[in-house]
Amino acid sequence: MTAPATTLPDDTALFGPGVFKVGATGSEIDVSCYVNSLTVSANSTVGDAVTKLCGAVRAGAVDIQYQIDGNLDTDLGNADGLVALSWESAGSVQSWSFIPNNDLTTSVAGELIITPLSIGGDTYGETMVSDFTWTCQGKPVITFPVTP
Repeated sequence: MTAPATTLPDDTALFGPGVFKVGATGSEIDVSCYVNSLTVSANSTVGDAVTKLCGAVRAGAVDIQYQIDGNLDTDLGNADGLVALSWESAGSVQSWSFIPNNDLTTSVAGELIITPLSIGGDTYGETMVSDFTWTCQGKPVITFPVTP
C-alpha cells in the first residue's frame, strides 16, 4: 500500500495571511486583523424550462448572485471603524477588496451593499464578534496570478 502524500501541491491555497478592506478608495478600512473567517461565494437560481408548441425546449434563465460571508471581531472602540461604517451607512454601496493569501496574489474586489454588523456577545468577558452576509453589487472581479 502506498503511503498518502504528506506535502501539499504548490497550487493549494491556504487561508491567510491576507487582506480585507472595505470602503471608498483612498479611505478604505483595513479589517484584516479582525477577520476570523471570510468567503466570497456565488449562488444561482434557474428558472423553469419552457416547452414550446413545436416541442423545442427553452432553458430557464440563470440568475447568479454573489455574496461575502464571514465572522469578525467588532471594532466598537473605533469611531472610524467598520462597525461605525456599517451602522452609519447601512444600505449603501461600498467598495471592497480581499486577498485570501498574500503569497498567492489572487485577489477579489468589487462593491457590496453594507448592512449593520451585530453589536454584543454571548459570553461575559469574551471578544465580541459579528457574523455577516453582504450582497455584492454585480459580479466581483477576480485576479489570478500571472503564470510564466
